[in-house]
Amino acid sequence: MAIEETPMQRKQRFSFRRMGLGGRLTTILVPLVLIPLLSLAIVTYLRSRDLLRDQAASQMTSAAQAQIAVLEEWSDEREQRLQLGSQRSTLLDAVTDLLNAPASSARFRSAQATALEELEDLSVRQGQVLFSDML
Repeated sequence: MAIEETPMQRKQRFSFRRMGLGGRLTTILVPLVLIPLLSLAIVTYLRSRDLLRDQAASQMTSAAQAQIAVLEEWSDEREQRLQLGSQRSTLLDAVTDLLNAPASSARFRSAQATALEELEDLSVRQGQVLFSDML
């Protein structure tokens, strides 16, 4: 039982045989070259995309860590200044008077004014704002 060729298959077979050597080589070699070339291009694109994503994530992480370090340093400096400022004898005496004196006494009002003055001096020390209304 021989398998009969359809007319279309016969036409394709004869047309390939009628081609010159250059045409045959082109027909065979172009797919053999293009398929690996396209696969290589796709793999290269995917690897480049992943590398760029990793680099971008790494740069964002390092920038965020640098900002965290700056903010921690700023916070530590402010905290240290507040601790030192809270140890001022004038402020401590004013707070003691505020806690012990009656609210209607002259001593209470004087201590309140002194405390406000010391806190204002503490909030703006050496031309730097230690804390603002937002903080």
